[in-house]
Amino acid sequence: MMAENKKLSDLVHVGSRFGRSVNLERDFFEDVPLNGYVLTTTARSTLHRIGESLIDNASTRAWTLTGPYGSGKSAFALFAARTLSADLRKDAQQARALVKEQDDALWTKLFGRGKTSILKRGLCPVLISGSREPIGKALLRGLVKSVKHFGPENQSFMLVEAEALLKASDDGEIIPGRRIAEVFEQVAYEVSQSRKHGNGLLVIVDELGKLLEYAAAHPYESDIFILQELAETALRSKDNPILLVTILHQTFDHYVERLDRSQKEEWMKVQGRFEDAAFQEPTDQLLRILANAISIREAEQDTEPLKQQGRELSIKAGELGIVPGALNAEEGLALLERCVPLHPTVALILGQVFRRLGQNERSLFAFLASGEPYGFQEFLNNNVSDASGVATLRLDHLYDYIVTALGSGLYVQSSGKKWAEIESALNRLANPSSLQVRLIKTIGLLRTIGDLCNIKPSREFLKFALADNQNAPEDVELALEQLQNRSIIIYRHHSDGFSLWEGSDVDIEDRLAEARAHVDPNESLASSMAKHFKPRPMIARHHSFRTGTLRFFEVRYTDRFGFEDALNEPLADADGLILYAVTFSNDEIAALTKKARASEMLDSPQTLIGIPLQTAGLREAVLEVACLRWVQENTPELEGDRTARRELDARLAQAEESVEKLLQSFLDSHAENSDRGGCAWYYKGERIEIQSERALQEFITGICDEVFADTPVLHNELINRRHVSTSAAAARRELIESMLEHGDKESLGIEGFPPQLSLYYSLLQETGIHREENGQWGFFPPKQEADSGTKAVWKAIDDFFTETESGRLLVSELFDHLKEPPFGMKSGPLPVLFCAALLHYDTEMAFYENGSFVPSLSAAVSERLMGSFGYFRSPDNDCLGWI
Repeated sequence: MMAENKKLSDLVHVGSRFGRSVNLERDFFEDVPLNGYVLTTTARSTLHRIGESLIDNASTRAWTLTGPYGSGKSAFALFAARTLSADLRKDAQQARALVKEQDDALWTKLFGRGKTSILKRGLCPVLISGSREPIGKALLRGLVKSVKHFGPENQSFMLVEAEALLKASDDGEIIPGRRIAEVFEQVAYEVSQSRKHGNGLLVIVDELGKLLEYAAAHPYESDIFILQELAETALRSKDNPILLVTILHQTFDHYVERLDRSQKEEWMKVQGRFEDAAFQEPTDQLLRILANAISIREAEQDTEPLKQQGRELSIKAGELGIVPGALNAEEGLALLERCVPLHPTVALILGQVFRRLGQNERSLFAFLASGEPYGFQEFLNNNVSDASGVATLRLDHLYDYIVTALGSGLYVQSSGKKWAEIESALNRLANPSSLQVRLIKTIGLLRTIGDLCNIKPSREFLKFALADNQNAPEDVELALEQLQNRSIIIYRHHSDGFSLWEGSDVDIEDRLAEARAHVDPNESLASSMAKHFKPRPMIARHHSFRTGTLRFFEVRYTDRFGFEDALNEPLADADGLILYAVTFSNDEIAALTKKARASEMLDSPQTLIGIPLQTAGLREAVLEVACLRWVQENTPELEGDRTARRELDARLAQAEESVEKLLQSFLDSHAENSDRGGCAWYYKGERIEIQSERALQEFITGICDEVFADTPVLHNELINRRHVSTSAAAARRELIESMLEHGDKESLGIEGFPPQLSLYYSLLQETGIHREENGQWGFFPPKQEADSGTKAVWKAIDDFFTETESGRLLVSELFDHLKEPPFGMKSGPLPVLFCAALLHYDTEMAFYENGSFVPSLSAAVSERLMGSFGYFRSPDNDCLGWI
C-alpha cells in the first residue's frame, strides 16, 4: 500500500551527470562515466562531419560548434574525445559501444574493419578549456598536458620545445602563431609515427569565447591569428591529420561587435577558416534528453500514482496533437510519460524556452538540478504524492522560475518587449484570481517562444495546461472569458489561440534607430564619458579618517587633444585630480605617455594620471547609452506607456552596467596582471605601480599626507567642511559669542548639550586652546601634546599677526593661506580658531572697519569682520592691525 504524503523528492531524482557542468580537461582525465549520455541526431551528424574530414581530399578540418548554454556542446566534446581517442581505456570502449548501439552505420564508418573504416588507430586528444588568458598560452598548455599523458615515450624533443614555449608565454612573451602551429604539426607527425598513440591530433578548444574576450580586451597580448595559423595547418595535414574543434556559446559576430571596423574585418578573416556547425537539438531530441535526466527510484507501490499520472497526461497530450511530429506516437507518449512530474506542456517547451534564453547562463539542466527558487528541485521538495493525486510542474511555475532567475535581464533581449507586456498585463489586472494570474503567465510564456515550438495557446490547450485538482476545465473557460471582458487577453481566430493585449505603442527599436541619427558618433570619447557618466570623486579615506578633514580627488576624462585643458582646469572644491587619458592606439598611448612624463608635471603634486591600456568596446558601449538616453528624453509617449518604460529602463540599466564594468577595469589591476584592462599610472612625471582600487586610494592618501602635512586633526563633520549648513553656521555663531562673552569660564559657560558644545569640544577643548592656567580660564596656544597640524596653524596665525606690525593686512589673505597646502583647512573651523587667537592677543590688537578704528571686539563686530563667519566682504573693508 502506498505511503501517505510521500515527498516527490523521495521518488524522483535527476541524474548526477545532468546536474554537473562539464569541464573538458577535468572530466576526460578523471574518467567521469558516460551513463545516460544520449547520442542525439546533432551529435551523430557532427561526428559524421569530423570522421569524413579524415578523407584525403577533405576541404575542412576546423570547425566551430555554436549553441546556447546548456545545449550539450561540452558533453558532446567529452564524448567525441573519448570515442575518437586512440587510448582505448574502459571509458573509450564504453563510448564506442554507445555509438555502435545507437548508430551502427556511424560505428562501421569510423571503426569498422576493412577499407571502409576512416579511423585506423584513433587520434591523440589535445583538450583545452578556455579561460581569460592569451590564446597561444592556452593551446600550448593543452598540448604539453596531452603529450605527457598520451604521447609516445620517445618524444622528448617536442615536449621540451613545447614546454619552453609555454614557459616563455608564462613570462609574458608573445609566441608567433606560426611557431605554435609548427609545434602542433611536429607533435602530430611524431604521434603518427609512433604507431601506438594514434593517426594524429584531435584538438578541442572548449569555452573559446573566454579566449576571444581576452583577445578583444588585450589585442597586444593575445594574437587571434594563432587560430588562423592552426586551422590552415590542420587543413594541410594529410597522413598526420590535425582536427581542430572549437566551441562557442554565441556566434563569432558577438565577440567582434565592439571592435572597430578594421579589427572586425581582421577577426572575420580568422572566422572564415572555420566551418560553423550549429549545435542545437530539435524538440524531439531535447525531449529524449529530458526523459533520460529524470528517473523514478522508489518501490512500485510508492511510485504507481506518479507513473499513472504520467500515463494519463501523455495520452491527453497525444489527443491534442502536440507531440513532436519527428517522433512516432508510441515513442512520443512514452517519453512524455517518463518526464513526469513535469507536465507534458512543460516538457515539450522547456528546451525551447532555454534556447531562447540561452545567452543568460541559465540552461535546461540548471533548472532541473539547481536549488534555485521555483526550480525543479524546490518543486520536488515542496510537493507530495498521496491518495489525492500527484502535483505536476506547470507552465506558470516555469514562468516564475524564469522571472526570478533572470530578473531585468529578460527585458534586454530581443523578446524583451513581450516579457514586459506580461508584467504589464499582470499589473493592469485588479483583484485577480490565482487562475487568472496563471493564465496570463501561461499565455505570455507561450507567446515569447514564438515559432520555436509548434504549440499555440488554444482554448483546449490552456484547459489541459491548467486544469488540476483545484481548477476544473470549466473554471479555465470562465477565467478566459473574464480576462477577455477586461481586455487583458484577446482571442485571435486566424491562429485559433489567445494572446495578451499588446499594451505598448512605442517601438523601442524604431526609436533607437532615430536616436542613432541624432547622436553624434564622432564626439570624442572623453566628452561622451564626461557627459553620460559623471565620474564619482575618489576619497582619500585613511587621511580623511585620521585628520577628520574629508579630502577627495576629482576624476576627469580626457584625450590627447584635451589633455592640457583638463589638466589646468581649476579644481574647485577638490583636493587633487585623477586624470584618465583615454586612447585607442599605441601611437596615442605613446603621445599621452610623453605628456604624462613631461618635466612640468613635477609641479603638479596633486595630480595623478592614468592611461587606460585597453579601451576596446568602450566607445560603442557609451554610444549605446547615449542613444538610449536620447530615446528616454525625446519620447513623450513613454510617460503613459508603462510597458515601453520597463523595457527601456532595463535596456538602459544593462547598457550603463556594461560601461561601468569597462570603466571599473581601469582600476581592477595593472594591465600586466589583469584579465580585462588596467592603467599605466604616472605621478610627477614618473611611472608608478597601482594594481587595484584599494592601492589607488592608499596612494592618494599618501599624496594628501605629504601635500597637506600641516592639516590639523579636527574630528567634527558638522563644522570641518568647506560649506557649512545653516544650522552649523548658527552653532558656530553661538560658540563665538560664548568665546567673546564667557572666555573666562569653563566650557565657556555653555549649559546643557546645545550644538555649539560639540564644536567647543573638538575645536577648543581637545586642542587645548581653551584651558585653565594658573587658576584662570582663557585662550592659549595649543598645548604641547596637541597634533602638529593644529600647532602649525596657530603658528601661521601668529606669524600673520606679527606681519601686521608693519601695516594693515586683510583677514581674507590669512584664510586663503590656511586653505592652501600645507594646511588645506576647510572654511568651517577657520573663524573659531582665528577668534581664539584674537582673544589670546586681545590687548595687543587694533581693528579697523571702513577705515575707522574699532575700540573692542564684540560679537557684532566679529560677525561683520568675518562676513557671517566665512564669507568675506570686499578686501578694502576688513583689515587688522597690530599695536
